[in-house]
Amino acid sequence: MLKLVQSAWDDVREAIKNNRNDETLELLEEGLEKLTMQHNSLVSFVGMALNRLANFSEEEIEKLCRERYTYLAQDWIKTTSDGKDSVEKFAGLMGHPCSKVTISEEPDRYVLTLDPCRTGGRLRRGINIGPLQASGLSIGTTKEAHPWSWGKKGVSYYCIHECLFLEIIPIELRGYPIAVVQYAEKAEDPCILYFYKKPDLIPEEYFTRVGKIKTIK
Repeated sequence: MLKLVQSAWDDVREAIKNNRNDETLELLEEGLEKLTMQHNSLVSFVGMALNRLANFSEEEIEKLCRERYTYLAQDWIKTTSDGKDSVEKFAGLMGHPCSKVTISEEPDRYVLTLDPCRTGGRLRRGINIGPLQASGLSIGTTKEAHPWSWGKKGVSYYCIHECLFLEIIPIELRGYPIAVVQYAEKAEDPCILYFYKKPDLIPEEYFTRVGKIKTIK
């Protein structure tokens, strides 16, 4: 006789409906652990794939990220109104059990701190996939300085998409970035993003480091 297996989330719904709070929390923790393992596995796989792509040419990573993130940047620009809207939206996307996300406000900008970020940052620090440790095999870094690596060598291939998605592509589309990324030089350091309240407040250096000219004064 075929035995049907109920999904973990159906178990959660059933426990909630029957007010079994302790069981609900236990089921949620179990489900979260499984989702985290799946997430880590996917992040590690993307990191390894980018390493292989870079063997052909580092420029291929830029091409891939442009193809992937141009539409997403266009959509982001259409659906967010200002820096405050963007920082809140981005913080919601980056929430993860293994990442501490904080927002602070300065006179000219909002500062989003990810310690670490749930993808590239966690990969750089080493993430667990069951009995395996995904670290060295999944991490490649730029051998040359490129505009799309913030003009630096040694930038994680995985993190390149942030330079293109948040900075270069938005500058090309509308003249200024969605956010400015402070790439963590050390894996143990947090990733910090600046969301400026007004485009004219963004320092010119954040344009020149990615090979662009500030046109908004």
